[in-house]
Amino acid sequence: KIVWLRIMDTNHTVAASPTLDTVRVDQIYIQQVTQAIPPGSNIILPSTPGAVTAIDADYQDADIYADVVVGTANGKIYKLVGYPGGLQAPTGVFYPAAGGVGGTITGIKLANISSAYLGLEIAFSYASSMRIIPGTGSSTTIVITTQTTTAAINTLAAGNVDGTGFDDVVVGPANPG
Repeated sequence: KIVWLRIMDTNHTVAASPTLDTVRVDQIYIQQVTQAIPPGSNIILPSTPGAVTAIDADYQDADIYADVVVGTANGKIYKLVGYPGGLQAPTGVFYPAAGGVGGTITGIKLANISSAYLGLEIAFSYASSMRIIPGTGSSTTIVITTQTTTAAINTLAAGNVDGTGFDDVVVGPANPG
């Protein structure tokens, strides 16, 4: 195994007689993690997920490793947690634990919607509804909010639209009227 150490010159000065600097290290900690899902691998979702219809990635739990949320045609949400070795394969459905939400997931987004929960929330759309759930934990049944429209929702996006510092969710219905 090869280990690289990155040394940075933080004062950015050049000595009058350029020579090589000496670096002394008295302790190095190296942790080896087995990759559950190595880059480039096919990801098998458990529990008859149906086709993947929506996907998003962001730092849900603020641990510097990107997490992925997946919505499927069977109305199921899966969360793949990032860690130093890649992504951890889900062991089950993140939301809901049984049955699905009653329609194909048409959009999904990790977003900073409130400060009520640690990490980012998961906003997703299905049929004519948009739902927000906490993104924490291994499984959740807490629904923060469910909003409905008069038409089927084709797309979902999130961002700080109104400048409050929190993300807003925007949906695009099939027939905007």
